[in-house]
Amino acid sequence: MKFTLSRTLALIGGLITLAFGIWHSVTPWLYHWFDYIPSAPEELIDAIVATNFFLSVALVLLGMLTIAVTVWQWHNDSAVTLVLWIMSALWVIRTAYQVIKPQGIAIPGLSIGLVAIFSFVALCFLLPCFMLIRKR
Repeated sequence: MKFTLSRTLALIGGLITLAFGIWHSVTPWLYHWFDYIPSAPEELIDAIVATNFFLSVALVLLGMLTIAVTVWQWHNDSAVTLVLWIMSALWVIRTAYQVIKPQGIAIPGLSIGLVAIFSFVALCFLLPCFMLIRKR
């Protein structure tokens, strides 16, 4: 199994996506989200928890899919191309959202750090996409 630059980048992007999914599953409690909305109805808190839970699950599953395709299906150009473009779109949109509506501004430097990380992950998927196009 030969790991080219494009394959390695896709694998790194998949691992980071998986890690973000795992990390996001504990962020409400790690950062005490609910202390900021003490008088919120329980139903609203449950909705926030559910939304974050499904985001976490989606990131974990997409990360696992990317890793699986990278390790076992790299020869399958259609599957690889589809996964890489979906992951590229996800991370480009996430990066754009961070630029337009920054999160993490309460912690100095975090917002810029998030743009950098999200951009890096987007490039981990975009570069292999363009490398595959050039290969054809």
